[in-house]
Amino acid sequence: VARYRRIDASLLEEDEARTLSLKRTMLESGGEREAAMRDLLLGRGERDPSAVVATARAAALLAVEHDPLAAYLVGRQYFLHERFEEALATLDEAEVARAGDARVLAETRRMRATASWHLGRYEDARRGFEALAGDATRPQGLRELAGDWVDRIAREGR
Repeated sequence: VARYRRIDASLLEEDEARTLSLKRTMLESGGEREAAMRDLLLGRGERDPSAVVATARAAALLAVEHDPLAAYLVGRQYFLHERFEEALATLDEAEVARAGDARVLAETRRMRATASWHLGRYEDARRGFEALAGDATRPQGLRELAGDWVDRIAREGR
């Protein structure tokens, strides 16, 4: 935790800064939050990180406490494994917003928009990408990528 506190997130890329913020928050909170993050990103002793163990811990935390960061971690695992229906069901923007981390919320919006596109829900995808493209608080690269998705959806007539 002390090492993560010393890192200046403003010097990092968006994805790295988001991961650092998650690590700090979850490790500082202790308990099952810390256990899930440790299992996902750090490992334990000689054991490598385990997405399976971490997701199970985070899912239990989500079920019992409706933890917004657990929702993000579980939803992200669904998304990374192309389980888009489950990702959309888990990545509730209002729930994740309670975590108070703009980077995590922006990534949630990106994953929701991408999952919607994969599921043929083009209007939902367009709205999600438009919101990201218009968010002046996010890095220019993310806004441009989201704008490209909006253009793609329009170009494909979807």
